[in-house]
Amino acid sequence: MSELSRLGSFSRGRTEGTSKGTEIAPAIAEDGALKATPKDISDHALRQLDQAAADLGFVDRTPRRKPGRKPSPRTFQLHPKVLPLIGNAFADEAIRRDLTQGEFFEIVWNHFVNAGVSSG
Repeated sequence: MSELSRLGSFSRGRTEGTSKGTEIAPAIAEDGALKATPKDISDHALRQLDQAAADLGFVDRTPRRKPGRKPSPRTFQLHPKVLPLIGNAFADEAIRRDLTQGEFFEIVWNHFVNAGVSSG
């Protein structure tokens, strides 16, 4: 006898004979039993809560630092819009020198500054 035939037929979802709603929820709501009560957030209560959690083996899982990659020393990013011919030449030269485009841009900028080229 197969496992499924031994279990009998079953269906997903609601079975016959069950009601759509619950009869308990309206009675509680009418009774007024569902009232919000403020939590005790005093320092003493929080210390007790933390101690109880530590005793039960719960650990603090709040992140100690921002998750993700560590920040780079090169934090400023440039995204210049240039003509395709210039962009391709710039990228090709960076590849030829075995540099990233950012490193190549720093070299070009240093040559520009050392040459005394001004913007005015």
